[in-house]
Amino acid sequence: MFQLNKAKSHHSSFSQIGIDQGGNYLTELSAAVLRHLPLLEQLLLGGKKHGWGPAFVGGNRITELGAIFGHNEQLQVIDFSRNRLQKIDPATFAGLKKL
Repeated sequence: MFQLNKAKSHHSSFSQIGIDQGGNYLTELSAAVLRHLPLLEQLLLGGKKHGWGPAFVGGNRITELGAIFGHNEQLQVIDFSRNRLQKIDPATFAGLKKL
């Protein structure tokens, strides 16, 4: 289950919408999930720093990225660090002009 984070500003009631799901062992991410989040600005699926020391909580286990961001033109930040990416479709980031 994704945790959706919303922060309000004076410009819009949904000025910052993000998903922070690092360290949850996700193996895939589909356009069907992201399609319903057209205002998504941050997608954080990477590893997280654990406490004050140098240790990191692992990222997820995503190995491939297809052309899944077609409905997410507001994306500005994407973090897939500490995943297992082996294949990224050439069209994956097409249309993401704010990235």
